[in-house]
Amino acid sequence: MALDAKAVEKIFALKGRSPSNPLIVHVLDKEMSEPLALLSSLAEKIFDCFWPGPITVVLPNRDKVPAIVRAGLPSVALRSPAHPKFRKVLKALNAPIAAPSANKSNLVSPTQASHVFNDFGSECPPILDGGECDHGIESTVVDLTSDDPKILRPGPIIREQIEDCLGVGVLGVSKKIAVASRPQKSPGTSKRHYSPKTPFLLKDSLDEVWGEDLDSRFDLIICANAREEKTFRKHGYAALSFSSEGDPVSIAKNLYSTFRIADQIGMKRLVSYKFQETSGIAESINDRLTRAASL
Repeated sequence: MALDAKAVEKIFALKGRSPSNPLIVHVLDKEMSEPLALLSSLAEKIFDCFWPGPITVVLPNRDKVPAIVRAGLPSVALRSPAHPKFRKVLKALNAPIAAPSANKSNLVSPTQASHVFNDFGSECPPILDGGECDHGIESTVVDLTSDDPKILRPGPIIREQIEDCLGVGVLGVSKKIAVASRPQKSPGTSKRHYSPKTPFLLKDSLDEVWGEDLDSRFDLIICANAREEKTFRKHGYAALSFSSEGDPVSIAKNLYSTFRIADQIGMKRLVSYKFQETSGIAESINDRLTRAASL
């Protein structure tokens, strides 16, 4: 339960999570949200447009949610999940649940049950298997604690959709890197996050990958589509692709599972590149790639 500080402490201990990184509180609906946060007219619009779904709203806390969940901040992050199994649990419990991604802190997020078991091994808690994740990447996080809505973490629901819903402009993700030791309003905003175990080099474009001093013995190239993968293989390089066709939606869905496959191959370095599209779901993909990069 999100309101049980001792239970939440176990989440932080199991994941090795920094206390500066808050948890998202999952609720069944608006009614369950009302005792937890001060709801605004903008929040109500978000609920009507996108809940249940992959969007989290950050709102002023009503002091009911323990400080450990909120990283000690006066705000709380709320989301209403769409998955029927999770909703069934929320309904049966009739209480909010604090739930992060089921992985060791800062490593690649899981998108299926086997990933969770592989990460935690003998420490693995019981798994409620809901199948493969629909979107692959984590929810969009929108800060509604001020008069100017702001995206803290891009995700499956893009800024244009949120602006259409709210009828006002929405600020994009800040270029300023969050200091990991300082409390954050949203998870997933630290400089390094979602990282594969293998050192990962991210270039600004595909051309820059070709210009890199690649070594066919040690490097694994991760491409946007199967055509690019085939080209690298023709030149003697080990390669994978995020998606056969390279469309942003399928790349987002396959992003983390591809990283996990790449880790298992056992090369010395992973090399990929940012996508030239800078809007929509491509922005969310580039955000994850940038935070995953370790070189």
